[in-house]
Amino acid sequence: MEYYQSFTEMIAVNDSTGHPLYEKWRNASKEETMLHAVQIRKDLEMSIQAYADVWDKKLSELGLTEISAKASWERIRARIGY
Repeated sequence: MEYYQSFTEMIAVNDSTGHPLYEKWRNASKEETMLHAVQIRKDLEMSIQAYADVWDKKLSELGLTEISAKASWERIRARIGY
């Protein structure tokens, strides 16, 4: 059994940014990867920043720090026996 927990905004970033970039480059050959290395790096940085921005915004909206969020999720893990 798998259990995923996320929030709507993070899923939206995945749908609008993360997954499309994955699809853009996933079948690139080694040669294509080398040829387009600068663009791949830019796309990767854009994706990382998009996820970080929505993560920071959501934590702020919830009044959480990363430490308090992690502690909360660890309590949930303990409750489900994982």
